[in-house]
Amino acid sequence: MILMVMAFPHPSSAVELRVENASGSPGEDAEEAELLRHFRDNTLSKTAEGQKLIKLYYQWSPMIVSAMEKDGEFKEEVEGMIDGFLELITEEAE
Repeated sequence: MILMVMAFPHPSSAVELRVENASGSPGEDAEEAELLRHFRDNTLSKTAEGQKLIKLYYQWSPMIVSAMEKDGEFKEEVEGMIDGFLELITEEAE
């Protein structure tokens, strides 16, 4: 479930922290964020379950970011989950 919660760029979010720290080009980072926003707006927001996940994300994201900033190993794990999720929704979008 935490993988799904990472799906929506938001100020002070785990995804924003991941995108800010990505080693790719700025254009690539913007594409990642846009892909995630598209998934949030066009898939998750269409169902009651998806809307609950969005709400959970906004509730928990600041705490996840704080933990990522304090714990490098945890940050790497979250970034790995986000990368895996990006692969899944990219494949689905194609």
